[in-house]
Amino acid sequence: MTMPQLGESVTEGTISKWLVQPGDTVKKYDPLAEVMTDKVNAEVPSSFSGTIKELVAGEGDTLSVGELICYIETEGEGGASAPAS
Repeated sequence: MTMPQLGESVTEGTISKWLVQPGDTVKKYDPLAEVMTDKVNAEVPSSFSGTIKELVAGEGDTLSVGELICYIETEGEGGASAPAS
């Protein structure tokens, strides 16, 4: 899963708080993290249903739009460890 575009002119965001942990099951659109930008504070929703495998970004990390924030094992992968993006 990558950092989404949170506004028209927003190019980066800072993870202020993770709302999930590795091993948690999420549904599409469930909130994953709270993100602060210079224009807005927002929750990043999941783009997939599945299980959180790894949080790549830490709280306080500032990431550009499109950078990897976490890995989600999507439903139906059958134990594969490929990242959902």
